[in-house]
Amino acid sequence: MKQVLCSVFVWMLATVSSGAQTFPALHDVAVSAGSSLNVRAQPTVASTRVGSLAHGQTGIEVTAADPTGNWGRINHEGMAAWASLAYLQAQPAPTVPPGDRLTCTGTEPFWALEIVQGQSAVLKRPGEADLPLAAATAQPASNRFEPFLVDLGASHAAILHRETCSDGMSDQLFGLSVDLLDLAAGGKTLFTGCCSVTP
Repeated sequence: MKQVLCSVFVWMLATVSSGAQTFPALHDVAVSAGSSLNVRAQPTVASTRVGSLAHGQTGIEVTAADPTGNWGRINHEGMAAWASLAYLQAQPAPTVPPGDRLTCTGTEPFWALEIVQGQSAVLKRPGEADLPLAAATAQPASNRFEPFLVDLGASHAAILHRETCSDGMSDQLFGLSVDLLDLAAGGKTLFTGCCSVTP
């Protein structure tokens, strides 16, 4: 038992000392006035420049880091790309993980779920009226730190996983996947999709 506790403690120290950051997370561009931050196709300065982020730009969602921890993966102009984390300043951690506000979407069939944790949610589907829902605060699994369950009332629930997620329709990559359980009208339907913490 002592050996297990010691191993957990060493892992926690290593995580803290390495400055490990949890993704997805919102960042602000931290370059000098008049400058911009290059966005590249791959996490290297030799990679093709695919765009830039302006000085003072805020709310950039970093969905993952490369293995070196020097580059952050973002979605830029409809595609996954990379920017140097040295020039992206993390915003304060959200009040509730993995984000105070979440926008989740899925395809085939198309749906969207907007969640304000601890307040409300709205489920949107083409050809149907928007469905307002209550939204609890995300709760981690009872025996581990993840995934998270967001209780959406008697008829719906969302389970969030921190992992790379593709919507299957674009070149974007997200940092959260979602399983949306719909128990409305006596049915049992499971939808899958991706989520963003971008406001």
